[in-house]
Amino acid sequence: MKRKLWILLLLLVCSLTAVAQGRYRIYRVSGSVKVQPFRVKEWQPLEKRQAVSLVDLLHIPEGASVAIVDGTTRALYRSTRAGEMRVKELIDEATRRSEQLCRELNAEIYAQLDETRQSKLTYAMTGAVYRGQQQGETPADAIYATLCGAVEAVRAGERPGKRGRWSLQRMPLEDGEFCLVIENHTNESQAVNVLRVSQEEATFCFRYVERSEPAMVLVPAGGRVEVSQYRFFEEANDVHYLLVVTDEPYSPVEMEMRLKRQVAPVAEPSASVLVFEEKR
Repeated sequence: MKRKLWILLLLLVCSLTAVAQGRYRIYRVSGSVKVQPFRVKEWQPLEKRQAVSLVDLLHIPEGASVAIVDGTTRALYRSTRAGEMRVKELIDEATRRSEQLCRELNAEIYAQLDETRQSKLTYAMTGAVYRGQQQGETPADAIYATLCGAVEAVRAGERPGKRGRWSLQRMPLEDGEFCLVIENHTNESQAVNVLRVSQEEATFCFRYVERSEPAMVLVPAGGRVEVSQYRFFEEANDVHYLLVVTDEPYSPVEMEMRLKRQVAPVAEPSASVLVFEEKR
């Protein structure tokens, strides 16, 4: 039994290495950070642009730092914590920090909504009831149909949506990094997300904790939010960012899975979904 468990564990680690190979690269390194690649017993200097796998071991000395770029999503993960950690551990920790900052940001906006006597109902509800528990078409189906149309339009060189009430822009940061800035010029607070669209895939930028959570970032009425806890680095010119504003909650995980599998829409696009392309 132990032998079988060991073989299964080894196969799992090997599959993680194969999947991650070439996906993650070192974007920036400061200090004498070292790496011990999987199955290698010696420490090696970590260099910029070096490919790493999820199971590679990093050694970060005091005062040093390392930033890793995901070649698929262009998201950046950084750590300044001294010690040894796997690449996957670094990414998981950075993701948890971003999610915590996002929760704190949303909590502040919830407090503002309480002060202005606006209802939390829109944000307290989740997309759980929309995942196959209803017969026929659901609001999530209409949202998905709208997203499909927007993705198709972008890939065809068209520009979906209208400007005016909302805006999405990049804010340049150091060394070619940027974060996304969202402005709400309406009198209603809304939860939003941003869809990153390339010719190969479409993924949501703001990550989620639970499958049933609605869109991630709350933007208050008349407010401007710099989502600086999610940083990106872009090399390709054919990548576009779409701000998605909906009146109905939905699960970004479910939408992303449908888009990835190219599931055919079963409903008409929803008029309550607004999609805006970024301002360059």
